[in-house]
Amino acid sequence: IGEASEGEALLSECHSGCIKTLGINHRGTLECWWRLAAVLEKGGFLTRACQMCRHHLECLEKDPEMGPEHPDSLRTIAQLASLLETGGDECHEEAERVCRTALERHRNVLGLGEPTGALAYSLSLMLTRKGQWKEAEDLMSGCLRESEDTFGVDADITMGYVEDFGTLLLEAFEDRRSDA
Repeated sequence: IGEASEGEALLSECHSGCIKTLGINHRGTLECWWRLAAVLEKGGFLTRACQMCRHHLECLEKDPEMGPEHPDSLRTIAQLASLLETGGDECHEEAERVCRTALERHRNVLGLGEPTGALAYSLSLMLTRKGQWKEAEDLMSGCLRESEDTFGVDADITMGYVEDFGTLLLEAFEDRRSDA
């Protein structure tokens, strides 16, 4: 945490300087916000990291030169979804909503593949925890197919998807059996 605190202090000082010199919505200032959120996350300060990330995303989306589908906005909304996912039970609903938005934007702009696949995978895991089996299965199945097409059936990443998909199907089966 000592290194994270030092990093936070340096980036906070840099951020203050950027605001004074460049303005709060300048691209350099916004990049500093994003980096500060990453350092806060690594230091375990998830609430503050989420606040930074939300502000950064809000500024990017409102910027007429950038907007919600700009690569920086896509990167930031994916980061926010990840932060919220690790933020505990009180963040799960927002994490799912933000992840769905991020996934939709990534699909529209980038199509399939990475990082779209990573978002689909994250959303699948969120839905699995909630017992929303059908949608989780569809997403995980899509991740598996995409990985097979991109990396091959014997690639480590593909085998990881196979294992996770098998676990999901087993959990879904056991849940459905217990309901019967």
